[in-house]
Amino acid sequence: MKNKLVILAVIVALACACTAAIAATWDDMMEGALAPPPMNTIGATDTVIQTPYNRVLRLIGGADSRVQRANYSESLGSGVTAYVRFRVVSSTQEGWGIQIADVRNWSLVTWTWRPDNGGELYLRKSVADSGQPTTLSMPAGTWVELWFTMKNWRWTLYKKSGGTWTLYSKGGVDNPAKQGLSYFGGTCNGTMEVDFFRMAHGAYAPTDPNAPTLPAATNLIGKAKADYVTGYPVSFANKVVTNSWVEMGGADIFNWYYIQEDDRSAGIKVRRTIDNWFDQAEVGSRVNIVNGFLNVAQKEAFVVVDEQTTASAAPQPPVLPRPLGIFSNFAKMGKAGGRDFPVQEPIWATSKGLNYIGLRIKALGTVTDTGYLTDSLTGLPVSYVDDGSSIVNDSLMQYWFAKSVYGFKVYNASGMSVGDRVAITGNLGVEQDALSGSYYPVIHCLGADDVKKY
Repeated sequence: MKNKLVILAVIVALACACTAAIAATWDDMMEGALAPPPMNTIGATDTVIQTPYNRVLRLIGGADSRVQRANYSESLGSGVTAYVRFRVVSSTQEGWGIQIADVRNWSLVTWTWRPDNGGELYLRKSVADSGQPTTLSMPAGTWVELWFTMKNWRWTLYKKSGGTWTLYSKGGVDNPAKQGLSYFGGTCNGTMEVDFFRMAHGAYAPTDPNAPTLPAATNLIGKAKADYVTGYPVSFANKVVTNSWVEMGGADIFNWYYIQEDDRSAGIKVRRTIDNWFDQAEVGSRVNIVNGFLNVAQKEAFVVVDEQTTASAAPQPPVLPRPLGIFSNFAKMGKAGGRDFPVQEPIWATSKGLNYIGLRIKALGTVTDTGYLTDSLTGLPVSYVDDGSSIVNDSLMQYWFAKSVYGFKVYNASGMSVGDRVAITGNLGVEQDALSGSYYPVIHCLGADDVKKY
């Protein structure tokens, strides 16, 4: 990819910074309808049932229904803390449970459920200190809330009861050469429900003032994108809708739309399941997202909505925030805050500064291609507009038509011809190249009025 140096004279970076250390935040989270994390080992005959927000994730097991997750400690050596709330609904044999591993130190502890003694967790793959419990009473259907720490071949287990944490058991690893991945789930027939599963760098007791905490609730889009991880619940009040369209998702009808802050500091894509094609968010209206959670697809963060209300109807004509002028080379910018792993990654890993993804933006450039691809939703041609950054876009064009295209990929815009000098207004999004696997910027326009020729 050939990049030309483009200098933007003035950039006003209105980003919400978060300087909390990674060790003080949870890295993995299992909240409500969060899909299984990467590295899951759900078999072809097993089922993961995703339920609406603030309800549990249910795993119906077969031969191997573990959801695995490496714990990020491999390169740090700082130990690991895990916090989980779960229950085994039914199982006729042992095999469901929680496994925690500090991979760098090759230490591993597993507490596995079995039906013995009315239902209990028992200690496997490690040893308890003298006089420490090796089983924990857990009748089928009973919720338990547990807190694990692991560091230097030593583990501790805390149990929450009546709102209070108590140290339940502790011990070491019987064979330091053992190595494994952290997981929850099972290796036998049965059903397990998980309310949440969180992990963090460092070994902290639950009463430690430096123990990981959940980010505080926020009405700021940029702060949510910076501080929260995939699956974290969000709510936003009185956000302006800057774009909206409808598409089918299997048997469901999805309304995709964008919201953003009035000060243009951050924006985000939103997905809501609707009953009919006319029930979509109106551009220019203001919405309250009462319940939702964060997700990511093709490297673009979005909100999955469970409950939404209208704060105010759209004026006619709609009044939208002024678009931010950017170069496509600057579309790559932005970590969206201080975390090393924000839910909204930049398009390129070296990015810094304001994250433009989700915002209403304006780009100037030359139409490099149009008409070879058609937007299946609108029937309008897909166009490409290069501002001089010469970012190669969409290898499918090379594959199908033996031609390279450059610049922003533009949806829902018409009336352009190759060679036209244009100003394009729309919402900046991200797509993954189907062949190369790389990511590139796209602009979602509202229609022909978002294209100005010069």
